[in-house]
Amino acid sequence: MSIWLFIIIIGQVSALSYNLPKFCSNASWDLNAITFTNISTVTGAPLAIFINTNDTIYVVDRANNKIQIWFNNSIGRTQTIHGNFSASFSIFVTTNGDIYVDNGAFNHRVDKWTLNGNISVSVMYASTPCFGLFVDTNDTLYCSMYLLNQVVKRWLNDNSSTLTTIAGTGTAGNTSSMLHNPCGIYVNTNFDLYVADYFNNRIQLFQSGQLNGTTVAGAGSLNTTITLNGPGAIILDADNYLFIVDYLNSRIVGSGPNGFRCLAGCSGSSGSAPNQLSNPATLSFDSYGNMFVTDLGNSRIQKFILSTNPCDEITSTVTSTTTVNPTTTVTSTTTENPKDKNQYIIMIYKTPYPSLISFLILMIGCILFTMSTIYTLYKVQYSDKWKCSQCLQISRLIIGCGVTITLLFGLCSVFLASIFSGKSTKKNFWSYRKNICARILNGFFLIITFLLTISWFGIVCLTFIPFYGLFYVYFLVCNNRYGTASGSFVNILNEMNQYAHRFDEKPQNFKLADVCQPSYHDYFSLSIVTTASSILVIISLIFLMIAQGANHAHIHNERSHYELTHQSDQDIEDTKM
Repeated sequence: MSIWLFIIIIGQVSALSYNLPKFCSNASWDLNAITFTNISTVTGAPLAIFINTNDTIYVVDRANNKIQIWFNNSIGRTQTIHGNFSASFSIFVTTNGDIYVDNGAFNHRVDKWTLNGNISVSVMYASTPCFGLFVDTNDTLYCSMYLLNQVVKRWLNDNSSTLTTIAGTGTAGNTSSMLHNPCGIYVNTNFDLYVADYFNNRIQLFQSGQLNGTTVAGAGSLNTTITLNGPGAIILDADNYLFIVDYLNSRIVGSGPNGFRCLAGCSGSSGSAPNQLSNPATLSFDSYGNMFVTDLGNSRIQKFILSTNPCDEITSTVTSTTTVNPTTTVTSTTTENPKDKNQYIIMIYKTPYPSLISFLILMIGCILFTMSTIYTLYKVQYSDKWKCSQCLQISRLIIGCGVTITLLFGLCSVFLASIFSGKSTKKNFWSYRKNICARILNGFFLIITFLLTISWFGIVCLTFIPFYGLFYVYFLVCNNRYGTASGSFVNILNEMNQYAHRFDEKPQNFKLADVCQPSYHDYFSLSIVTTASSILVIISLIFLMIAQGANHAHIHNERSHYELTHQSDQDIEDTKM
């Protein structure tokens, strides 16, 4: 009979200023986060956060040049440090309470503040902002220079201000020795450097003294890891597993004994719901293993609570004694449970058929409209006089073809997304082999929405522009009391006539009465098209909403099926025991 471990083992090295949790292999966090603070407390978008071992939370208020401090994980802000720094990108706090803040955007330096001090000291002079700051156990300050594509360091106990480059060549690139806009950095107790290589979509590991890095996650990694899109920050736990802020994918991912998985913001899209993130920037743990994430796009800081799930994947009997600050001793015992409970994998959006229907409706409408326009042009091309309506019909034809091509592209994209999204399996939501391809196609839902918006705008142009043209020519020009036009408008009309080979008058002799013959048929057809187009747009939007609802239902059903199957497997195992 398995002995369940209900206590999550959390420990840290006392020499470190930040929390270094030790998690169970199947540790998880509540999907719905708690908003720790928002724009009402930290003006603008909070970018940098740091939590020390006493659970004191430091947040940079970039808009007001302040550092907001919450002691002991308190709800209300307890202290504020006002400084002359501006647009800071990063912050780090050492064990003695010294606060290092990036001040490179305008002042080209890194400043050190004391908790109770009012004056800062410049400790590093940098020509560009430090998107990541770190101080290791040897009192060495690290700075990731986003704009210079390199990471530099300086020993704080040395009077020299010379900077040493330890990663990157200063030129953007994707080789093992190069970086492309590095962001967050992390240095472990062995002085190995981890870099969130933003535009290369990877995490690089530079072992101590080495200038050539190894890709440990993302694009170009030797082992199968996970697809990243603009990683912005990286931290590790006590077992050296990675926790990555996947900025452009609006999620937090982490590694473990079973590989990589999504930990927070795993809904598949960005947003402001409690289970969503929008361009998260940085991440920090408190002493309880809870995750604090700066949700940049939503101007808030989200707190994801560590779930107290049993540790059911420990492979051997373990007894651990860890000193926690303040001093606490935790002892745990468990037996082997070889059953592999597959961790959550990113769910891929599988396009439902209502999206196809909405595209087909719009395409059919635009094709019919374009064909009717061609027929109208055919009927008027042999008339005795060139009519303004003929020119306007040409504009309608051009716009109609453009919208039709746009819709055709959208239809093909939705069709491809439906084919290649991957199939549901028992072990995981979607086949891992197709995860990369399907993740790329996951963005097609945004493309669908964008193309429908463009289509709606095109239909408005199809109806509004010709109607305005007829109104302008007939009522404002044709019916003036002189009956003669002058200036540039005459030149335009003359070119129209020359193109049609109907007249050869000079501009000064040209009379609008010869061309101003719009018929009521034009106004009637435009009214019909306006009504029909509006109906098509409304119907397509209805089907789009149905598609989104079907998508959420599909994901919910897949999740329920997985959890039910997962529980059934566990019940069988318990019965065997």
